[in-house]
Amino acid sequence: MSDDQKGAPEWIVTFSDIVSLLVTFFILILTWSTLEREDFEMIRGSLQGALGVVGLTTDQAALLKRTQMRVQRTDNQGTDVPPEEDLHDDVFGDVAVRLKHQLGESIDFDMLRKGCRIRIGGATVFAPGSAELSPACREALTAIARSVAHRDSPLRVEGHTDDCFRSSARYPTAWHLSIERAAAAARHLAQAGPVSPGRLSVGGYAGLRPARPGRSGAARARNRRVEVVILKADDQER
Repeated sequence: MSDDQKGAPEWIVTFSDIVSLLVTFFILILTWSTLEREDFEMIRGSLQGALGVVGLTTDQAALLKRTQMRVQRTDNQGTDVPPEEDLHDDVFGDVAVRLKHQLGESIDFDMLRKGCRIRIGGATVFAPGSAELSPACREALTAIARSVAHRDSPLRVEGHTDDCFRSSARYPTAWHLSIERAAAAARHLAQAGPVSPGRLSVGGYAGLRPARPGRSGAARARNRRVEVVILKADDQER
């Protein structure tokens, strides 16, 4: 009788397992590398907004809105809001898209648990140690005021300074300067909208909440800013 083993040699079993694992691995790589067209369009729209490309079509604006609402949902403490929670009306996203189209890179947005934050900062907003609104800041505030004038949403205006504040007779502390910046912005909103003064509140945070870390000129210019927080009608703080 022959002692030859019947069937395939033993090494072929191990080889088959390795080939099967390799095929599975490459299928997974292919799956992960496939980018849906919708996701691609949303990413492209977000990049256009970040780079200041404001000539958005209607479709691109809608995609930008959806992207921002998906990746920038935070509450007032900066904690991510679960994406399945629809915590604000579409009105805030509509306002954000419209203003981004009009003003471009001069403003930034954060979608909040209770509404929307619009950040106005940069070298053309406030001079160091000054609360005087620049023409660019007035233009942005006018656009915001006209966008929300016909709504009942409360507005909270917050002022900020950079980290190199120098006291003066008019502004002995950074708190005074930041509050004056907020008050100046609130006055402009009330006049330009017009926005009812009863909808407005102001606050100052000195340099304690920088929008951009660092001590460069660009970072400090970005931190000399005002922020307009549009709240849901039932979330006004008293």
